[in-house]
Amino acid sequence: MAPLGGNQHCGLYTILPLHEVIHAAAFVLWGGRPYFGTRLPYALYCGAKGQLFHRNQYLVVGLAPLVVITLAGILFTLVSPALASYTILATVGNISGSAGDVWAVRRLLRLPHSILVEDTAVGYRVWQL
Repeated sequence: MAPLGGNQHCGLYTILPLHEVIHAAAFVLWGGRPYFGTRLPYALYCGAKGQLFHRNQYLVVGLAPLVVITLAGILFTLVSPALASYTILATVGNISGSAGDVWAVRRLLRLPHSILVEDTAVGYRVWQL
């Protein structure tokens, strides 16, 4: 395992935009039109303002980066053990950065399947049919 050093931060900086691109891909999967923004110093975001998604579609959008990057991190660690320390740090950074996504998913799971979810600049709005 390599010692923690300056290059390890590069993995975290790579994960932030990758995380948001995966959110965007999930929005596109459901016919959405994603946009990107920043809240400095470290917050990037992807949203789909004014667009409605079925609850389960929005759950996929929320969890996609956590699932995809975690699985890729596990696979890459197994394939390239020499880079495991970098991969693990980036994967753990993504997992911790996904806390807000998991929190939103947890709240939405308590609501009926029939709701629609609108992504907003500060979170989401729920619409009952």
